[in-house]
Amino acid sequence: MKRAFLSLLLLFSTAPFAQSLLSDVQQSVVNAPIIKGEFHQTRALIGVNKKLISEGYFLVDKSKGILWVTEKPFPQTVKITQSELQIQNNSQVVMRLNSESQPGIKYINELLLSIFSGNIQIIEKMFDINGQSTKKGWSLHLTPKKSGPSILRNVDLAGKTVVDFVSFETNTGDLTQINFSKVKTPDSLSPDEAAKFN
Repeated sequence: MKRAFLSLLLLFSTAPFAQSLLSDVQQSVVNAPIIKGEFHQTRALIGVNKKLISEGYFLVDKSKGILWVTEKPFPQTVKITQSELQIQNNSQVVMRLNSESQPGIKYINELLLSIFSGNIQIIEKMFDINGQSTKKGWSLHLTPKKSGPSILRNVDLAGKTVVDFVSFETNTGDLTQINFSKVKTPDSLSPDEAAKFN
């Protein structure tokens, strides 16, 4: 996971150790109302030989939702809130899905917010959790519970005070890996950033 760990790591798989691990992660991750940073995403899709690479930045406002702004290879903005998922190309809305007709949107919003904020309680409701923790950082391997998201095979997370790596594998075998950098927790969004949520 592009992260150095000590050679002797303890794998937490039983309930008491899992609770200890989750407690360590919860205490390590900064709990901030606003998180922003840059991302580098690589997608490997079944049946597609070439990996799809994109770069950009993200904004998380727990009271509003998540903005995923792709700058390369072409501009695109994805806005996810509790009520809808919206995709914009060059400021023009090309897709809008309502959470009432698409209940999965609420799940996506909750999962992403819980990942960025380290809200282990929500993650624990959706997934069985294994992982490891050292002074240099932590990593989690999430497997959906029977009542959890059926579209995912597993999710991997790694970080220290913030989440700096996420990997999603779908049941069809598609793999998305995202590295985060320059992550900050400002007190507020700039006027321009706040306007993007409107």
